[in-house]
Amino acid sequence: MKRLKTLVVILAVFLSCLFVVAEAADRYSLGDVNGDSRVLADDARLALRASAMLENLTAAQKTAADVDSNGQVLADDARKILRVSASLDQFESKKLTANEVYELAKKYTVEVRAYINDSQTALGSGFFISYDGKVVTNYHVIDGAYMIYVRDYSDKLHPVTKILAYDKNKDIAILKIDASTFPANLNTVKPKTGDTVYTLGSSEALSDTFSNGIVSNPARVDKDYNPDMTYIQITAPISHGNSGGPLINDKGEVIGINTWGYTEGQNLNFAIPAGYINTLDMSRPMSVSDFAAAGIPSGTLQASRREIYICKGGTCLLTLTANISGGTVVCEWDGSKLDIISQKRNGFLIYWIDALVNNAKTSIRFYVENNPSISLNVPVTVSDSDGWADYGGFAGIPDFGALVGVSPYNIDVNDSFTQVTFSYSAADVAAAGYRWGDIWDTYWKYIAAFGFEFKGYTKKDSTAMIEQYINNETGTVMYFARYFKDSGDLYLIEVHADM
Repeated sequence: MKRLKTLVVILAVFLSCLFVVAEAADRYSLGDVNGDSRVLADDARLALRASAMLENLTAAQKTAADVDSNGQVLADDARKILRVSASLDQFESKKLTANEVYELAKKYTVEVRAYINDSQTALGSGFFISYDGKVVTNYHVIDGAYMIYVRDYSDKLHPVTKILAYDKNKDIAILKIDASTFPANLNTVKPKTGDTVYTLGSSEALSDTFSNGIVSNPARVDKDYNPDMTYIQITAPISHGNSGGPLINDKGEVIGINTWGYTEGQNLNFAIPAGYINTLDMSRPMSVSDFAAAGIPSGTLQASRREIYICKGGTCLLTLTANISGGTVVCEWDGSKLDIISQKRNGFLIYWIDALVNNAKTSIRFYVENNPSISLNVPVTVSDSDGWADYGGFAGIPDFGALVGVSPYNIDVNDSFTQVTFSYSAADVAAAGYRWGDIWDTYWKYIAAFGFEFKGYTKKDSTAMIEQYINNETGTVMYFARYFKDSGDLYLIEVHADM
């Protein structure tokens, strides 16, 4: 693509605010002496050794081991922890009102959004189990995903950086985000029939949906669904989007993972008991890209889009997942119709596709250099659209290049897929018949049509003019900056957008 040293428009798309990794404080949940977010027999062993002065614990570990809250770590503490690890006992906690349960649970409950391909996005729920960003959800929520995000109760969006563990048969996955988080207390003791329970999650994409019910059967086996599992049957209503969310008792503790229900019946819903979380092995974490590759057959390539529809100047993002033992993936295309910039981020191969002409049909071919039989074709249709395309498929941000029919000459994306920068040559824009005055009269009308309102100048002097726009409905903030330089003005558009 052309690298012209002239007037440039740069569009930076933030799918969420950049997240500074916050180091989790040295905190441990009650009974979790080794800090692995679970209460297991090894925690009891550490407490017992500490009680015999054979093990030196940190102050945080001593607090976790002192389950009787008497200021000392004694053999009775170790015994209590061992019984809790075996689901024979539970730590004492007070009964809460429904509102108190909600106020507590909302701090550890999250929405999970998994991107499978261009036409399929899975929405589920989950909950934190540690102070350092461990998230439990259902495996079926993230199955096949190449990108996963978690939204917490403060509406912050976090990219998932690792898959710590998963079990497809048990339908459990443990994810990792880089943030300090508020964990749920797990209670693995089998509940009783008639116990009050609550659910919290994103029912049918309605986030923060709180409901209640009772335990209908604490140990239901459904041979048709999964004969290897025992479920907690509940009357509390759950819907699509609740999968992976917490089943909560009247003390605010998580006793299960909401998973499935009978659609043809009423109040026939099921949760995986929390004790199953402790059976997953977190010793072999993997990146999201490795998880995506593991989900496709060996020796194959898989694209995030089965086919591409685009207009001249429009920009489309395609992510390629390769499950191959070795070799380099090669991308071929018709340079008279398309232009493509490729990048590698966090193990993913990503391709930014730009259309150079109108009304054309073509395709993009991917293959492995040392084994061309491993290949994939993605058909591309270029039409004379009206320019309402979203940038790279990111909804709510109208594509400037699609509007004026000019492809960007440079594109860059950061490692967490939260910032994308598009650069345009002013000479190309002028050649297409657009002056900057035209851009104000056209592109910003599109911005307004997407719900953005002008909020004022954040800077206005002889060096720069920066305007702020905001979408009050979504919280998206957009900055338009014009920098005055002797070598030519520089335009910068920066969007902090909701996903």
